[in-house]
Amino acid sequence: MLVTIIRKEILEHVVSLRFFILVLLCIVLIPLGFYVNFKNYSTKAQSLSSLERDYLSALEESKKGGRYIAGVQGFRKTPPLNALISGYEDSLPNSFSISKEEIEWRGGENRNEIIAPLFGHLDLLFIINIVITLMALLMSFDSIVGEKEKGTLRLTLSNSSSRSTIILGKLLGGYITILIPYILSVLIGILILLIFGYPLFDRGILFPFIGIIISSFIQITLILHLGMFISSRTHSSLSAFTFLLFIWVILFLGIPRLSGIISKVIYPVKDEIVFKREKESVRREIEKEKGAKLVEALERENMIGKEGMIGGGRDWWNKYRKLRKPIVKIFEEKIANSLLKLQSDYDRRMTNQQILAVIISRISPASCFAYLLSDLAGTGPGEREKFFQSVRTYQNLIEQKFWSKTWQDQMTVKRGKESMNFGFGGSDEDIPRIYELPLFSYSSITIGDAIKKRAVDLAILIIYTAIFFVVTYYSFIKYDVR
Repeated sequence: MLVTIIRKEILEHVVSLRFFILVLLCIVLIPLGFYVNFKNYSTKAQSLSSLERDYLSALEESKKGGRYIAGVQGFRKTPPLNALISGYEDSLPNSFSISKEEIEWRGGENRNEIIAPLFGHLDLLFIINIVITLMALLMSFDSIVGEKEKGTLRLTLSNSSSRSTIILGKLLGGYITILIPYILSVLIGILILLIFGYPLFDRGILFPFIGIIISSFIQITLILHLGMFISSRTHSSLSAFTFLLFIWVILFLGIPRLSGIISKVIYPVKDEIVFKREKESVRREIEKEKGAKLVEALERENMIGKEGMIGGGRDWWNKYRKLRKPIVKIFEEKIANSLLKLQSDYDRRMTNQQILAVIISRISPASCFAYLLSDLAGTGPGEREKFFQSVRTYQNLIEQKFWSKTWQDQMTVKRGKESMNFGFGGSDEDIPRIYELPLFSYSSITIGDAIKKRAVDLAILIIYTAIFFVVTYYSFIKYDVR
């Protein structure tokens, strides 16, 4: 009897206008999304490879005594599954340059935005989270209450079929009906990617892709159960549709986007530009103190001319280098400690704000699904966090090996009402050449790391699905068909 009910549900859906719209949307949007995102991925990957080749060529020229390299650069390869799920790729930097105690990011904007980049691209994530879920609700909102209004539900229950069999048949029938156009469209999209040479069957791509598809099945099941639940708790199709639309807007549109705004209101953090200015102000003040101490030392040693001029020949320069070392060491440590404290406090507050945003957003299964899929694709919060941590580690290494061996002193000498500014810079004798420094090496988040990091989101999706199934089942068991 279960098979008969499943067949009946599938046939009723297949001949409906809603199924035709679902098929049309899937066949058009999913392959189109695969193609557009693959083209964007290919363009970004080629552009980044070109920049990296230019930098490596410049290092080789510099090694031979030719081209001068101004700073240390690093590059991050675009994850291949960006061809399916955009995630943070549009906001993450593709490369960076490290100067003394600073990182200049290139490519990507709004690096501290934790929510918005996940919910606006025409990729597989958007199509499932918005289009497929909405269509699943349209397919299920009247599956029970609609039959009650037509009188067919009472007729079905008058036969030997139990309520358990009927509700299971409806759930499975609706699930199969939605999966057919979805899977077909994904296969068409995969075929398009393979034609263009996309390496889908590479181990690092295939397994995460399978994880993405399985996760999408869970999300589709969840939303179908939600639709059936509301249909079993209402007594008219219009009220079921209205209530479901309201829930969908709140869960799939409202909470994911409002969570970032709410977290900023509850736990405000100063703007990144303001923070950079604050760091620069602290640095300038300490540099000013250092300059004053250097001037005092030079005056004690009679190394400043009567007219206030500073500088001289080799002997003066060698004496100055020895004189400055014990003085500047104190202020360099003060600068390093002050900036480290500021950075640590800013990072802690920013992390807390982002954690709060994620916690609020997890009220919505759409957010959990977005975190899970984007990290499986290597374009999500886990990739973002790992990349920035890797760059910070590399920055510390370059600071230790290179920038700590360079120096620049700024001084102001006053003679009466006149003030003269002087600047001296240099480097230690054992400072390496830039081409001798280690290159930045980075690998994207693995599927194992993604699953560990997103175990909570996967568990929430499964719990939501189980809860909606249980409440749907018991609501139908007690449903009044009169």
